[in-house]
Amino acid sequence: MAVRLTNCAATVLSSATTDGGGNYALDVPAATAANAPLCVEQAATGTRVSTGASAGNTKLPSGSAVAVGGTSYTYTRSGTPERIAFSWSGTGTAPLNFGDVERNTLAADGARSGLPGSTVSYAHTFIARTGGAVSFAIASSVDTPAAGGWSGKIFADTGCTGALQPGAALLYPPPAALTVTAGQNVCLVVQVFIPSNAGNGANNKSTVQASFDFTNAAPALSASYTVLDITTVSNSALELKKEVRNVTQGGSFGVNNQAKSGETLEYRVTYTNNGTTPITGMTVNDATPQYTSFVAAQAGTTPASLTGCGKNTPANAAPAPTVACATAQAAGGTGGLRWEFAGSLAPGGTGAVLFSVKVD
Repeated sequence: MAVRLTNCAATVLSSATTDGGGNYALDVPAATAANAPLCVEQAATGTRVSTGASAGNTKLPSGSAVAVGGTSYTYTRSGTPERIAFSWSGTGTAPLNFGDVERNTLAADGARSGLPGSTVSYAHTFIARTGGAVSFAIASSVDTPAAGGWSGKIFADTGCTGALQPGAALLYPPPAALTVTAGQNVCLVVQVFIPSNAGNGANNKSTVQASFDFTNAAPALSASYTVLDITTVSNSALELKKEVRNVTQGGSFGVNNQAKSGETLEYRVTYTNNGTTPITGMTVNDATPQYTSFVAAQAGTTPASLTGCGKNTPANAAPAPTVACATAQAAGGTGGLRWEFAGSLAPGGTGAVLFSVKVD
């Protein structure tokens, strides 16, 4: 991190960059008068959140002067730059430390369709980059046309399965706070109920919000993170949902993404039977996007009722015979992709197919 010593105004007296352990040293000019105002400032952190500061082992609450070793320090967390102000004693200072943590994330937006009187589910993951307490809620729910009757619940997905499990803990309503540690993933399933009188094409936009209180921040610090789930009423029994992630950058699946030349994108098409009867002879079709070339294709999670899966890809383009979906293939080429399933997709059954491409 970049730090600097200033006269608490526009003059920079010295600057430094912290090492891997966060250590740094700043030189005070020899001509600095006793009791001159000085500030140690941290440059804007960008991808991180400032939580507090300390002088040695003494916390410095933002906006309050605290005496440490005969010197009074005043920390300011708000504004840019973040700073610790003091008067020069002529002999140095206590070690002045800033607290910064990585930003938490909530992913990803969702879009699905369902029949009137049914429920649809969305999987989301909250990743805590620091310790704290998190609670979840549906911050807003807007249905178009306005008809009423839509409702939503949030459940814990302990195994991160992406589906609602029997006996899953209800996290909303009401919001239930969970204590989390740095690096912990909290997986959720949001369930949206479609009213029986909803017309074909009607939709609901639900904003799912994670509210987070940071541990040990001084003063107290909180933040919120949101994703948007869009549910559309459809009379079609078979629902297809397509998502993409940047494999090269280690991204997560979402409804859109970006990639540079040479990077790999992976697409996931999720299929769900929203009807009341089994679907047989199911096929899923897609194609490599423009300016990309085929890398691989496979079946992801497949319900047991679908007893077989064959695929055609640029590596064995139709009318060539299909090969088993688990078969590894040579990369290269462009064109259509097709997955053919034997057996039937039971009501409520869901699974996915995946394929990856390289950006030209």
